[in-house]
Amino acid sequence: MLFDDQALFDDQAQQVHLEGRISVATTTDPIKELLDKNDIANLVADIGRFIDSKQFDDLSHVYSVDARLKTPDGVTTGVDAIIQTAQRNHEMFERTQHLVAGVSIDLQVDEAVVDANIVAIFVPAAAVPQDNRIIGIHYAFDALRTADGWRFTRMSITPVWTR
Repeated sequence: MLFDDQALFDDQAQQVHLEGRISVATTTDPIKELLDKNDIANLVADIGRFIDSKQFDDLSHVYSVDARLKTPDGVTTGVDAIIQTAQRNHEMFERTQHLVAGVSIDLQVDEAVVDANIVAIFVPAAAVPQDNRIIGIHYAFDALRTADGWRFTRMSITPVWTR
């Protein structure tokens, strides 16, 4: 247990004190890894947020300029083409909601492999509830640290189930 006069972080030893134990790892790498994983997980959530709010142009903050998107309809290359595809596939719905779960991030310094499960709800204009379409989707990504932060360089969308 730490007392008021004891620091959580020992600057000289570059160690973290955890409930009476001293971590053998330095804080630099683990904290940086947590921050990177948080940034990447936020990118996954941003896709749904931007689509659901119909802010399609903001997807440019998620993908690299030369990103590739693979869907059951084919492959799209380039962030502008990905934005157009997202808009074309979602603009006809009055509302959408993308729920993100099970985000897994395998981080390797400046690159990452990411998987996520999505439940997407599509509400057509003037629809009654039974007309809503619900799809379970698997997203797979390759991510790269860029000068502008983390960006997805590849995304694969695989529908798993529909209702």
